[in-house]
Amino acid sequence: TDSEFKLLITNTRILFTEGNDIPAYITNQALHIKKAVIDEELQQGGFLWKSRSNGNVGLVWKGV
Repeated sequence: TDSEFKLLITNTRILFTEGNDIPAYITNQALHIKKAVIDEELQQGGFLWKSRSNGNVGLVWKGV
């Protein structure tokens, strides 16, 4: 196709490329991204970043 967005899978990583840029890739147990858009929530360990009804974002302890 004419799209510059490509997916490359090797033995050691999965790369998402756009032209010569690599906006994201996955290796072993890590996802590396330059920019992320999270629509609802993001959990980090026992903490949860969550959108509130008033449009703000709050950090909540959910436990592990």
